[in-house]
Amino acid sequence: MMVAAHSLDLHAASKVGFRTALINRPDEWGKGSTANETAVLVDSFSKFGESDPLFKGFSPDFTADSLEDIADQLGVD
Repeated sequence: MMVAAHSLDLHAASKVGFRTALINRPDEWGKGSTANETAVLVDSFSKFGESDPLFKGFSPDFTADSLEDIADQLGVD
């Protein structure tokens, strides 16, 4: 299982057979920031000629707000 805070990393892991868990980080781009991963990555990748680096249909197997949350979802004591 791949656990990460970026869906792009998880999408790559899922393509080679890993199950995936996304940890939400609402303040990753700064407290109160309205930026999001998609906007930042699209802006970054557009400098290299790609307009949309993210796969729109990807959904992680698990989504959580903390490692403890993922452990609970997996039934770990």
